[in-house]
Amino acid sequence: MQSLTTTAHYQQLLGLPSTWMVENVDLSMTAMQVVIRLVYTGKNAICTECGETCSIYDQAPEQKWRHLDTMQFETIIIARLPRANCKEHGVKTVGAPWADRHSRFTLMFEGFVVQLLQHCSNTQAVSTLLGLSWHCVDDIMRRAVKRGMARRGDDSIEHLGIDEKSFRDGQRYVTTLNDLDGARVLEVVETRTNKATKVLLTSLAATQRDNVQSVAMDMWQPFATAVQQILPKADFSGPRPIDKKGLSLSWKPAGYAAERRCPSCSFTSSCGSFLSRYLSTMWAPPPWPERYTSSGVL
Repeated sequence: MQSLTTTAHYQQLLGLPSTWMVENVDLSMTAMQVVIRLVYTGKNAICTECGETCSIYDQAPEQKWRHLDTMQFETIIIARLPRANCKEHGVKTVGAPWADRHSRFTLMFEGFVVQLLQHCSNTQAVSTLLGLSWHCVDDIMRRAVKRGMARRGDDSIEHLGIDEKSFRDGQRYVTTLNDLDGARVLEVVETRTNKATKVLLTSLAATQRDNVQSVAMDMWQPFATAVQQILPKADFSGPRPIDKKGLSLSWKPAGYAAERRCPSCSFTSSCGSFLSRYLSTMWAPPPWPERYTSSGVL
């Protein structure tokens, strides 16, 4: 097999666009870090406002992003982003293809954080594992949810679930709206009132509400009233015992409805991170390079 230089090796690993090149890779044994410096080689830049191809005005100051670790070494990407000279919008800094705007982490690192959130007991456990602050992990989760919400279309949803969850002292509640067939959380609101439930249901597009066939929920009166008012065509029914496998209720109202529960704790107040888990199920993965997804790595 033909040997590669260090820069060519990391060029392939990162899967960068052709306009970005690995300029230098520095290994620090004392700091336990791999620092990768990138340089923009493109002749033009894209305006972030209008998408037009523009000349390059200059380059923004150096920025750093944390990437997935290289073996046991923390990996940092350093680059100066080009600034487009747009005739209509003026000078605009081009976004990094490997990270969200204003994020200090790469998309692949953020994807890994969300996977940990889905498997760890709480947000603090993830922050401890990765050496990040609680607020950093929380920000990553919220950006992931925002990406997922932006990608969500008005696809048909036939079977919904509404559930309340208590937290802290047990007297505070959030209410969740779930797509039972898609096993995903659609929306989360504070409190369990009739008004909050209406906010949940009206978060669906009008065409989606018309296609709902059934709603699984407990018979808390504010829930039932809101469903009758917002989804008058839908059947609804209260809960039955949870299947021992942990994912569905052993009942089927007209059509189909099954309440999704966390296999370990059923998302009850005994779970210290049920809200984090709910939010993390709303995320959509970043646009990974095709070679990663096709190989089954991601």
